Amino acid sequence: MCIARGQSHSFNKNNVKIEVSNEKEALLTYLPHEELISNVVDLKSTNGNNELKDPIYVAIPHVMGRSTAVSREPVVKAMMDGEWVDLPTQDVTFDTHKETKFAQAEVHYLTSLVVMSRFKRDYVTMEPKIAHKLTSSCDQRVTFTVAAETFITREHFMLQVE
Repeated sequence: MCIARGQSHSFNKNNVKIEVSNEKEALLTYLPHEELISNVVDLKSTNGNNELKDPIYVAIPHVMGRSTAVSREPVVKAMMDGEWVDLPTQDVTFDTHKETKFAQAEVHYLTSLVVMSRFKRDYVTMEPKIAHKLTSSCDQRVTFTVAAETFITREHFMLQVE
């Protein structure tokens, strides 16, 4: 279902109950071009406290194929205040589960989590006095060029090829 890891002094596997939530799957909201690639996982406290002293890392298995991974990336979403919010996500593998792909996120309180796939995103910070050329990581034919002194201040850009 998932693998949860945390600091041994503040996290004990007996403090968290993990369940697959079929009813919350119906509450999922999809952004354009997103696809569900995992079960919805509920992390619940056994002692009633959903806030964690220290964050934990939760790795959720997903079913994104190799051919899809060329242009798409997995993203863990968490239910926060009634909305699904993207969490910073990384791909991980475990020696005990070599055949399974996992998406991992840092979690600060116990909630519902899910893995979705979306088109890959590239990020760049552009400095005002420097010319920049950003090339898409999933399609090298797509580039974004900015001349020096186009911006007055530092700007952050995200490039997503659909």
